[in-house]
Amino acid sequence: MRVKVKDAGGSVVNKDFTVTVQGELQNTATLSARTIRKGSSVKVTAKATGGQGGYLYAVYYKQQGQTNWTCVQEYRNNTTVTITPRAAKVYTIRVKVKDAGGSVVNKDFTLTVTA
Repeated sequence: MRVKVKDAGGSVVNKDFTVTVQGELQNTATLSARTIRKGSSVKVTAKATGGQGGYLYAVYYKQQGQTNWTCVQEYRNNTTVTITPRAAKVYTIRVKVKDAGGSVVNKDFTLTVTA
């Protein structure tokens, strides 16, 4: 970006700036499976793009229909966690990504655990 200033005498001075436009923060986390058997584990891979970089990830899960979330990982830069649900139920897994600017984007997955 260039700013030009011209004074009353006709002298022109230029000042150049570099501007970086960052894309919107996007949560691109993945889940290794959508259905598992009781006693098995599922791997959550946290990933993000855009935003202000310096990503931190938090992972939670709960049985569908319940209100209490189980924290698997508070905000950290670790990108892989494993969850082993105890019951044959349907679960919601939530991956939260936070960038260096404090923006947060959630991504939810449905996991079915069979007997």
